[in-house]
Order: sequence, then C-alpha cells, then structure tokens
Amino acid sequence: MIAVRRCFVVAIRVALFAATLSAGANAQRAPIVVIVVRHAEKDTLPPDDPPLTAAGAARALALDRALAAAGVQAVITTQLRRTRETARPIAERLGLVVQTVKRDEDITAHARAVAAAVLKEEGKTVLVVGHGETVGPIIAALGGPQIRNLCANEYSHIFV
Repeated sequence: MIAVRRCFVVAIRVALFAATLSAGANAQRAPIVVIVVRHAEKDTLPPDDPPLTAAGAARALALDRALAAAGVQAVITTQLRRTRETARPIAERLGLVVQTVKRDEDITAHARAVAAAVLKEEGKTVLVVGHGETVGPIIAALGGPQIRNLCANEYSHIFV
C-alpha cells in the first residue's frame, strides 16, 4: 500500500509535468494523462482466464483508493478477467463503462490498438490495465520510453 502511494505521488508529479509539456507542444489538442498498471495478483485456475486472488482483489481496492484524486475519466482493459477485476472498483465508483481492447498473441498490435483507444480520449485521464508483457509495449506505443517486461510477481507499479 505504501509503495502504491509513493508511486502515485511520483506519478501525479510526472503527469502534471507531462501535461504541461503536452499543452505547450500541441496547443490544438487537450492533453491526455494515461495511467498504466498491470493487473493485480491472479489465481492459477482456470489457467486460460483466472480471476484475482484475495490479495489481488485487495490490491484492486487499493488502486482505487490510490487513484481517487487522479480524475480518471476512462478505463481500458483487455477481455481477460484479471484486468477487468482490477479495474472494477474504480470503474464502479466512478460509474464508468470499461472499454475492452482484445489481447491476443500479437502484443505489438495490441499495444497499438490500446494507444489508438487512448488517443480517442482527448483531454481525459485514462486508466489502462494491462499485463506484465503488455505494459511496456503500451507505454512505448504511446510515445513513452522502452521498459522491460514486468516480472511475474510485480504488481505495484503505476506508470504515467
């Protein structure tokens, strides 16, 4: 929980800086703040589409609390249960309909599709819930830096 709060404070500072740069560089478009996270801890069964564990459900609630003041106005997940369950608390609290971008084997194409969905949300703060191997490509597709894939037990990072 403390790690999530620290990440959130850093993320908000980065977001404000990025929004300032974005507004100055392209005055015609309202800036989009994108918050990218990996889904919370998942169970092992069923292997093709497992739900969150109890710890994952608690992390999803903690994410909602951590982002309470972030002004999230749109939520994007994959079709997989673990991403939808991670996003559910914040989407329900805000009354948002979760957008689904299908994830398949082509991660690069998926990342581009997520970036295209994000770009339609001009002027909004968008939460994207991805997977360990999709978070980095999504960030890159949005013009951010290249990052490594997240390890199997990394769930607490918040990227803005």
